[in-house]
Amino acid sequence: MLYSSSLLAIVGAGEQPSLSPRRLCLFNTKTNAPLREMTFLTSILAVRLNRKRLVVVLKEKTYIYDSNSLAILDTIDTVPNLKGLCAFSPSLDGCFLALPASTTKDLY
Repeated sequence: MLYSSSLLAIVGAGEQPSLSPRRLCLFNTKTNAPLREMTFLTSILAVRLNRKRLVVVLKEKTYIYDSNSLAILDTIDTVPNLKGLCAFSPSLDGCFLALPASTTKDLY
């Protein structure tokens, strides 16, 4: 859950399609309504949020979304990250992201 907000990110852990570990549901706890559902090709290993960005970590990819519009900003190919290691700053001044080595580019 994003600190001081009503936004909650839910990832399934079951075998049924509605509980798939490849499915992310962004949920508003004030209105008790889903905002958006996203499905990925592989299991979601980690989700990080701050007021500007939503980061979704998969085994070999990381997706970065704008928190307000949920538009995809970037996709980063990484080395295999089986544990979903990811650190993301809560600061609005600079959205710093730390991942295991990127194979394509430097991060912002």
